[in-house]
Amino acid sequence: MRQLSEAELVLKALTSRNIDIIATINGDAPESIAELARILGRSQSNVSRSLVPLVKLGIISLEGGRPKRPRLCRGSICLDLSEIQSSRVSGKVPRPDTS
Repeated sequence: MRQLSEAELVLKALTSRNIDIIATINGDAPESIAELARILGRSQSNVSRSLVPLVKLGIISLEGGRPKRPRLCRGSICLDLSEIQSSRVSGKVPRPDTS
């Protein structure tokens, strides 16, 4: 299995639920993951799991001791979409049947 490019990893990480996390961190500046989870109405363990790819990509950081404060690290992201490769085996794009 091929490794995903950085652009693919970012796009994969930007689910609607993770975008909600980013928007909440940016708008509400929660003091902990527990507070972030409370604001989002999700369990702390679920939010913690969702934060992992965002932290790995440097979009979010977890600052301080305990409790960790989630902070937005990057105000913008520039993606090189030419890095994205097709996962189809044939590499051919199917054409719609026009008959």
